Amino acid sequence: MCEACASWEGAALAYCPHCPLSVRPTALLSKRLGAALLDLAVLALPVFLAAWAGRHLTQIPLSDGIGFIGLPVALAVPLCVQFGFQVALGRSIGKWALGIRVIDVGGEQADVVQVIVLRNAVPMLLYGFCGVPAIIDLVMLMGVDHRRLKDRIAKTRVIEDAREVPA
Repeated sequence: MCEACASWEGAALAYCPHCPLSVRPTALLSKRLGAALLDLAVLALPVFLAAWAGRHLTQIPLSDGIGFIGLPVALAVPLCVQFGFQVALGRSIGKWALGIRVIDVGGEQADVVQVIVLRNAVPMLLYGFCGVPAIIDLVMLMGVDHRRLKDRIAKTRVIEDAREVPA
């Protein structure tokens, strides 16, 4: 904790907004799960809406057109928004909404490559080929430091951190 924590009159957290990232506590598992579910909803909602619109508004079966054009477009928009949040604020929409952030093990803000490639893309490929990494991931999450397999691959950790309002 920094010296300002003792005099900070904010929420009952173990840090103040002036603490360096390296001393922030590890994010609660409930916040990590909530952020993941919110991120999933942000990605899935446009896809479901595009599928519904394609089926009900055009009366064309899903496989006859909307699946080739509408669904990729519907998925591209939220992916671009998530990427924009990641670049601008260093976190996904879910992590921003729940006040958590990914940092590297040295306490610095994790860069976009660490987060998007090492924390997200590589584990997705691993999980896609075999379910064993997902089981290992859950076991690691329950460990003392609450670092998932993807955190270890990317050399990151998830911490509590107050939200910033996007510019």
